Amino acid sequence: MVTVQYEQDIKGRKKHDTITGYQISKSLTLTFPAAKIYNTVKSPSQRKVWMKDPNITATRSVKYKSIRGKWIDGKTNLEIQLFPKSNLKVQLAVQHNKISSAHEAERMKNYWEDQLKSLKKFLEKK
Repeated sequence: MVTVQYEQDIKGRKKHDTITGYQISKSLTLTFPAAKIYNTVKSPSQRKVWMKDPNITATRSVKYKSIRGKWIDGKTNLEIQLFPKSNLKVQLAVQHNKISSAHEAERMKNYWEDQLKSLKKFLEKK
């Protein structure tokens, strides 16, 4: 944390900047079982209902814990992780890596905030 602050203050490093590009994350705590959340996020047909851009290419997953993949641009990576807090409480975290610019990083941060809200609404109706 000290290194990041130093690089931002002294070297002019921008918010969300990393060696491989910009990186953002958004999370939301949901009151549903991990299996239900995982299946809703992993399923391409269900993503079409709640997600604006559902064509993620999943490259690796651990059942009920994480999904990794390529974003629709084919250049940036996604890491979606589920952290169970109790039987019916799970923190869902989305990390989007290798974003090309600070402007795009801010846009994607807002995008993921909206998508997580949409996921929550979808799960509440399901």
